[in-house]
Amino acid sequence: MALFKRSTQAVKRTRDDIWAEAAAALGSALEFESGDMPRIACRREPWTVTLTIEVQMAGDTPTVVTVAQARFLAREDLRMTVTWRTIGSRIAEALGLGGIAISDPAFRRHWVVRSRSKGRVRSLLSDGKYRRLFPEQRGLRLTVGRLPWRERRRRGDRVRRVRVASGIAMEPQQLVECVELVHGTLERLVTLGAADREPVQEDTHYPGDLPSRV
Repeated sequence: MALFKRSTQAVKRTRDDIWAEAAAALGSALEFESGDMPRIACRREPWTVTLTIEVQMAGDTPTVVTVAQARFLAREDLRMTVTWRTIGSRIAEALGLGGIAISDPAFRRHWVVRSRSKGRVRSLLSDGKYRRLFPEQRGLRLTVGRLPWRERRRRGDRVRRVRVASGIAMEPQQLVECVELVHGTLERLVTLGAADREPVQEDTHYPGDLPSRV
């Protein structure tokens, strides 16, 4: 059964309409930050996945990016990126600079996976149910890794994040898919033993020299 119904008549919806529909589907409230930027905070115990809009500068040109992300407590230094395959990535592969080889040809056709922990990431992506959480959204990028420097200094290096970002305008179902991809990644990290199933406390510093595994 579809979460969202399409009207037979063309109805122009605003960004806030789209986000409100996504919030309702996620069972969460739509809030607004400074500058009327929408924000949805979804509890996926024990984590909170936040869905926001960021304005990033590419030179003098502002770019609007939709971001779903959550912090977690890491048990090892596992970092990876999964990006939508482009012409540039195909050229890189032809030059021998391709990503990690994943056994699923359908997944490999759309996504490029990069990490120093190749064996661990292959294990992470070995679950077919998890791979199916990756939506066919051009321009989508999933990152598992460290926090920005200032936040890392305040929280400690054990606190990491899963982040899904896209510069393409999204429909409600696509926003929901981004949140579920973040949550699914967290669940896989716990199953792999790379993350703890416990919340990040706002007033706690989590230092640690995390081991790297390949």
